[in-house]
Amino acid sequence: MKREKLSGEIPEKGRKTAWSLYGLQTLYPTRFGRVVGRILDGRYLLVGSTAKKNQENSSAE
Repeated sequence: MKREKLSGEIPEKGRKTAWSLYGLQTLYPTRFGRVVGRILDGRYLLVGSTAKKNQENSSAE
């Protein structure tokens, strides 16, 4: 079965909003600072961390 070709449109590249700890390790220092700042602001998500679990545990006490 052949796939239909799109009408020559290239989809826009999405902005990465979910980061893993390994992905953060590979960033240049300036980019790392911006991404961590956005994670702390809540605009980006940190995947595979225990930060959310720690927040839930501290709010339950």
